[in-house]
Amino acid sequence: MANPENLKPFTKGDPRRINKPKGAISMTTILKQLTRKRMIVKDFIEGKSRRMTVGEIVMLSLLSKAMKGDVGAIREINERMDGKVPQPVEMGNLDGSNFEPPVLQNVFVASPDAVPT
Repeated sequence: MANPENLKPFTKGDPRRINKPKGAISMTTILKQLTRKRMIVKDFIEGKSRRMTVGEIVMLSLLSKAMKGDVGAIREINERMDGKVPQPVEMGNLDGSNFEPPVLQNVFVASPDAVPT
């Protein structure tokens, strides 16, 4: 049986409610800010020093790993470019037989006092 204390709705000031403090910056915002920062690095493709964002550096690093044969890096690049490959979903019963969805008939039955439109 469920604990009735866990089923009560949250109220203001409830110690079970855990929120980030007002004005706190989310991890996503921090990551976006950091990936936009620029640095001077040597481009391994062109061999020149140039200014790049941290995000570009990370992508070049991923590309470098993929070029060396890292399957995880290759998969990540493919998923970023083409989207993830859809996974097939098979529906079946626990005994291995095919799942037959129930057929709903007479779902909408008019009551005797219903007014026709």
